Amino acid sequence: MSIFKFKYFSVYQSKSVHPIGTDSMILGALVSSNQNATSILDIGTGSGVLALMCAQRFPKAKIVGIDIDSQSTITADSNFQQSSWSSRLTAVQSSLSQFKSKCSFDVIVSNPPFYEETYHSPNIDRVRQRNSESLPLKELITQTAELLSTSGSFWIILPYRRKEESEQLFEQAGLSVRNEITLFGKPSIPSRIIFEVGLETGFHQRLSSSITVRNLDGTYSDQYKELTKDFHDRPL
Repeated sequence: MSIFKFKYFSVYQSKSVHPIGTDSMILGALVSSNQNATSILDIGTGSGVLALMCAQRFPKAKIVGIDIDSQSTITADSNFQQSSWSSRLTAVQSSLSQFKSKCSFDVIVSNPPFYEETYHSPNIDRVRQRNSESLPLKELITQTAELLSTSGSFWIILPYRRKEESEQLFEQAGLSVRNEITLFGKPSIPSRIIFEVGLETGFHQRLSSSITVRNLDGTYSDQYKELTKDFHDRPL
């Protein structure tokens, strides 16, 4: 089991849980909402890193991380219990379709499986992590809309190639895009896109921006380092 150390918490990662990468770091750092947010849901929590980042950023929020995988849920729960915010964090083993909540959520965040195509590997855990068959994008967006509060925000990171598809699914679910951030792995190479969407409750100006993660020489960009400086425990 490896340990990823952050500035204010640590995340223990078992081999069966998807490792922490720049996608989670950027998404967790970008999530924004009213600081009075009291309820946050992390869909597909894995090691619990996004839930922990939200706990650091939203001091009044109670956060639930759900995952269909039992080992991921155990790992997330352990990381939650060892953090300074254990009283505000809960790990639940559940599929999204079976998840029940008595309240809606001010913030919902997800770094979902990326691939609709079948991904083959001798490692069954890696197959589950990489394939989206267990949580198709349409199902994720539709069910998230039902869990989101009227003024809430849903933050999701996806491959850039699924930009148009996801926008169509948002519209079908009654969600409007408030913010889109294109991620460039290196300059001029779009790799991911992050959306903030919400229920259609009137006109919202659509914001658009971009982040370049690495320079041409492979080092982290100043933009990435500035964005994530409150989380890394050492200079990049």
